[in-house]
Amino acid sequence: PMTPEEAAALAHIDAALEKEIEARKLQEDGVVGDAAAVPSRAASPAHISRTALPIDPQSQSYADHLLKLSTAGRYAEIPAVFEAMLATGVKPIAGTYNALLLAAIHIPVKKIEVVSKALDVYADMLRRRVTPDSETFDILVGLLASRS
Repeated sequence: PMTPEEAAALAHIDAALEKEIEARKLQEDGVVGDAAAVPSRAASPAHISRTALPIDPQSQSYADHLLKLSTAGRYAEIPAVFEAMLATGVKPIAGTYNALLLAAIHIPVKKIEVVSKALDVYADMLRRRVTPDSETFDILVGLLASRS
C-alpha cells in the first residue's frame, strides 16, 4: 500500500504532465495556421539536437538538486520540485527528467503502472524536445529488462 506522501507525489507527476499536455495542445492549435512556423519544421531535428546549446544555470541547478534527492532515495519529493520548476518557467533538461523517471520507478505502485508512468515521463520529455542522454536510456532499459 502507498503512503499518503507517495500518493501525493504521483498526483504531482500526473498534474505536471496534464498541464504540459494542455499547454502543448494550445500551442499546437495556435501554430497550425502560422505560415512562419513551417520553415523551422523543415530543419532536421537530429541536427538541431546535436548543436550544443548553452544550458541555463537554473535548469542545471534544478537537475543537480533533483539528482541529490534521487541519490538520497527521497523520490517522493522529486515530482513536487519538478512541478515547481515548470511553474517558475525553468526549462527541464535530461538530468531533471532522469530524476523524474527514477521517482516514477521507485515510488511503489502496482508493477504494471510503473512502466506506463515511466513511459509517460519519457513521452513528456520528447514533447518538450529535451534530448535524452545515455543515463535516460540506461534507466529505461534497466526498467524494461527488470520487467521481462
